[in-house]
Amino acid sequence: MIRLSAALCVIAFAATLSACKPETPQVASALPGLLIDCDLLKPRSLDGNAQANCRQPLPDSSGMSASFQFADTADGQRTGTVGIAAADDTPQQTITYPAAGTVGLPLFLDLDSDGRADMLVPQPGEDENVSYAVWRNTGSTPPFTLAGGVLGMEIVPVGDGIFEADKLIDGNPAKTVWESSYYIFQNGELVLIATSRVVLPEDGAARCSVKDAGALAEAGLTLEAAQEKFCDSDD
Repeated sequence: MIRLSAALCVIAFAATLSACKPETPQVASALPGLLIDCDLLKPRSLDGNAQANCRQPLPDSSGMSASFQFADTADGQRTGTVGIAAADDTPQQTITYPAAGTVGLPLFLDLDSDGRADMLVPQPGEDENVSYAVWRNTGSTPPFTLAGGVLGMEIVPVGDGIFEADKLIDGNPAKTVWESSYYIFQNGELVLIATSRVVLPEDGAARCSVKDAGALAEAGLTLEAAQEKFCDSDD
């Protein structure tokens, strides 16, 4: 689902996937209850990379929360730590990732429409398209497992267990080009099922085409159904 209105918005974000390493669940360096709610942060509270130590509830019915903390190591490297806690603040999982060159906080979206919020962790890079490590929420303990990585300016769940990553290919106003990659989770890993390309000429109608990446059938779609589902939803 390309957001056509986003075609005029090129956000200077970071890209290029690097590894995210899970660690044994442990208490984060500061108690989650002592961190400010991320929604209460003022612009001046954020650093130059739009990051700050804060806490937020997961956007689902689990009652869990995520705390974000950033620190610089002795050798000048920056690390980010995500602490996942249960509704009673019992630590569930701690994930540390390289935060140098990243922009913004990790994002939570229900990518596969199963009622549980999955996590997107921004990775270092220098491009308008952002590279994310995708952590799926399995509902077990620990809740999140690393499933793979995606690249895009916008990550959007589209239903039926499918989500898409929209990537800007060419931001020329005379002919803006977007490419979307469509994924499902299978056996704990991301599977690319299809791609689409949308060309938005300055004069004329938008053109959208879908290609099977080899796994459309596993998502229960024919190429014709995917063309209708992924292209018609872009209007």
